[in-house]
Amino acid sequence: LVCPHTGQRRELRRMAGTNPVALACRASERLNTRMLDPTISIRSADIADMTAVGDIVAESWRQTFLGLLPQDVLSSITPEAQKARHERTFVRDGVRYHVASKAGEVIGFASWGPGRDPIFSVGNELYAIYLRPKYERQGIGRLLFESVSADVAASGYPGFYLTALEMNPNRAFYARLGGIEADAPNILLGGTNYGQVGFVWRFAQ
Repeated sequence: LVCPHTGQRRELRRMAGTNPVALACRASERLNTRMLDPTISIRSADIADMTAVGDIVAESWRQTFLGLLPQDVLSSITPEAQKARHERTFVRDGVRYHVASKAGEVIGFASWGPGRDPIFSVGNELYAIYLRPKYERQGIGRLLFESVSADVAASGYPGFYLTALEMNPNRAFYARLGGIEADAPNILLGGTNYGQVGFVWRFAQ
């Protein structure tokens, strides 16, 4: 077994079944053998990609949470506001963005960096992972996750976490990727507190 991220055969054999990165690499190989569309690729983002990132976030929230969150909350998540928000995040120390592109169009992204909540001891946070809705359930989100996992591991960190709304209909995706559920603080949206759930990934030592 050769990891497409590291090219290391022996390490994967030793770690398989215990390390999220090893599992991610195995999944990546399986995906690549049947994969989707040869025009889809994962790469590091640059600041110019934040326009597409803003569009993707707004489109994803409006489709995913339609009927679950008040319309005024969804209407406030505009492409312009999200572009500006992610431009500010992009330039912070330690923050990295990965994008999925198809024939030159950005169709999804993931971002990670220093954790924002001290209750999680792994130190790093997967801030976001989003796809344009028409590209969901095609294995692309998993590839973005794998790319982040490999990046965090290569940076020498012990793991990472993310938080998601309890009502998120896609939260099972994180459990399928090996995330361990954990308590997370509520989040304030439109003046109302909403429950969240955390997912944690720890790398084997």
